[in-house]
Amino acid sequence: MDKLTNKIMENTKNTDSWLGGIWFYFSDGDRSIIIHGGSFSGRETIFVDGTKVSQKRSWRLMSEHVFNYQGDSFKVTYQVLVLKGILKVDVLKNGVLLDSEIRDTVESLTGYQFSRKKKNIWLEILGWGICGGLVGLVVGFVSASGWSFFSVS
Repeated sequence: MDKLTNKIMENTKNTDSWLGGIWFYFSDGDRSIIIHGGSFSGRETIFVDGTKVSQKRSWRLMSEHVFNYQGDSFKVTYQVLVLKGILKVDVLKNGVLLDSEIRDTVESLTGYQFSRKKKNIWLEILGWGICGGLVGLVVGFVSASGWSFFSVS
């Protein structure tokens, strides 16, 4: 058994993190469906009642997992909306939407609540632009003066 399966077998809810990835928890009656997406590896793993039923590595913006479990056909769609910073997972059972979850990836992985209001987004972009301009000004001044961080005497 690999580490991921061991975490599932511990029967505890895992928290999202950069290293640990993002976890989704769904239920279908008495079945538990757990979906894990790796933050860096691109590996997506699906467990039903603690049994690994699908796993693949995907760097695409949308991937699908199709599998059968105890006579039922499941389809899990894993979609990344990059410009919005959103991760959406849909679970279909026998062609009918069973459940869906949308997760803000920045908030899930860092705990930082990014404001989605247009006014605040532009203020954040302006703030980061000013910071970048100041760093560029300092680097430009230092390089124009002939002083070097890496000079060897």
